Amino acid sequence: MLKLNNIQDNNCILATKIKSMRFKVHFIFFFLLVLFFSCPEDPDDGLVQIPENDRTEQQVIDRDSLLQYFETHYYNSTYLESNPNFNLNHIIISETSPNFSDRVRVNFEGSLMDGLIFDSSSTPVDFDLTSTIAGWGRVLPEFNNATEFVVNNDGTVDYTNPGVGVMFLPSGLGYFSSAAGSVPVYSNLIFKFELLESEENDHDFDNVPSHLEDLDQDLDLTDDNTDEDPYANFVDSDDDNDGTLTIDEDLEPDTDLTVDRDGDGDP
Repeated sequence: MLKLNNIQDNNCILATKIKSMRFKVHFIFFFLLVLFFSCPEDPDDGLVQIPENDRTEQQVIDRDSLLQYFETHYYNSTYLESNPNFNLNHIIISETSPNFSDRVRVNFEGSLMDGLIFDSSSTPVDFDLTSTIAGWGRVLPEFNNATEFVVNNDGTVDYTNPGVGVMFLPSGLGYFSSAAGSVPVYSNLIFKFELLESEENDHDFDNVPSHLEDLDQDLDLTDDNTDEDPYANFVDSDDDNDGTLTIDEDLEPDTDLTVDRDGDGDP
């Protein structure tokens, strides 16, 4: 049995990468001061709003509780590393990973630190990472999609070597000061997952992938608005508000909206 590694700094995500048949666990530490998306309050969405704690103070609380968790929880490394069927041919490296704004297909199980499972999938489910809690968009791009898949005669799909892992999220990358269903406020979250497939999102169908519309590269699409109209660029089909759709402004034409190959001043 191998003890989970300690966190050395606060406000971190720990993502456990379990690669191919060997399932060797690695932790990825993200040290973030995070800006989060806020959505209009919907009385029927199951979220309960309360006054927020100071984020710096909550980081300290989350760090201490995660450290205590790692002191008492282990994974079965002895069994995994002594698997007699393991050989180098089972290691396949995939070159594809999702972007933080993509659509993904996953199997997952979400739990609290006391072991309570608050959500899970019985079959693969699809998520738009822009519509999930912030932690998913930070962690899943660090993992590979399955290297291949086969559609069976009964319509089911078998995936080979999906990205498999565990993410440990402080509350700031989860629901923070909002309660959701059986998840209390300021809850650290644990997700086991298999990343099966991903698809590049273009939310406004302007021929510019959504992740490229994050102009300041802060992983927040809502604060990029070139023309300062009510719509962020990633959901604005006319980013410069000149009356010509962005997709029609590639006058050369070619598939790259960022390069002005014909020199007309309008890439």
